[in-house]
Amino acid sequence: MLRGSNSLSEIEYYDKNVAFFSDDGKEVPGSSFGHRMFTKNGNQLDQIIRRLQADNSSRRCIISIYDSFDNFRESRDIPCLLFLAFHLRENRLHLTIQMRSNNAFRLFLYNFFELSFIQGIVSFELGIEPGNIFYNALSMHLYLDDKEQAELYLNHNVNQNMSVLFQSYVLMDIFILLKNCKISNFLFVLKA
Repeated sequence: MLRGSNSLSEIEYYDKNVAFFSDDGKEVPGSSFGHRMFTKNGNQLDQIIRRLQADNSSRRCIISIYDSFDNFRESRDIPCLLFLAFHLRENRLHLTIQMRSNNAFRLFLYNFFELSFIQGIVSFELGIEPGNIFYNALSMHLYLDDKEQAELYLNHNVNQNMSVLFQSYVLMDIFILLKNCKISNFLFVLKA
């Protein structure tokens, strides 16, 4: 993500399944959040940091990933991430993540990790602590093909083994969380 590349060969190194989403066998124009964040229209992350350094009460610190042209193109790779919004409150940097769609079993933890890492970068550059993360998915889903494996995790109580530790946050196993949530409309707040 940090390289800003949308090259299939570079991204495929980490996940072979991404090839399914490439329309031309060379690029993944939607899944490559970094390309849209860092190179497509300029470095949005640097702009957010500069804006917050100049005005710590700014409400304009939004990194846009989904673009209006996505409404008009036919592709298997339309971005799932709509935007990231950064806001300073009580000298802590809070992050709002708005997803259009999110695969609860295969992608949520990866998306959460990489996007909270961006919060960590901005916090570090500003010299402040990260705050809460507000994660909202308009469609948080679990595909039937993954149901059996997801149930295996739930039945084996893997929350003891699969916790993710990042920036003083502990995110307990997502499947335990999803067991108690309505999957079609998903919002949770992770407090620092």
